[in-house]
Amino acid sequence: MKNILFIVHSIVLVVTIILHMKSIYFKTAMVEVLGLIAQSFLGVFQVVTALCFFIGWKKHHKILKRNLMLYWIIVFVYAAFAYVYYNTISFDIIDEKFVAGVIPICIALYFVMITYINKKNTKNAIIS
Repeated sequence: MKNILFIVHSIVLVVTIILHMKSIYFKTAMVEVLGLIAQSFLGVFQVVTALCFFIGWKKHHKILKRNLMLYWIIVFVYAAFAYVYYNTISFDIIDEKFVAGVIPICIALYFVMITYINKKNTKNAIIS
């Protein structure tokens, strides 16, 4: 199950990145919307998986626990930043594609690394 979890997260991440790259190349709103929909699906899938990791918190290896805690800190800091960014009228310092695309993809890459760590720790994870 851990291998499947890692593979599915990796595939969804790659599809999301491809859709975002296509939106840069084709410059159409439809492809950009598809990239954002895929990114939303990826985000929900990763948050649900991270919550599942917390169910068996005591069974996980120390390295996985540390990375999960860092993941949640990054997610909450990003959520607060995005809230401030989208609710402030004169916040022209950072490009919206960076806030809506690059930062979440970097967080998603980090979570795929966490699923890889989970895959390598076969005896210490709840999802097996």
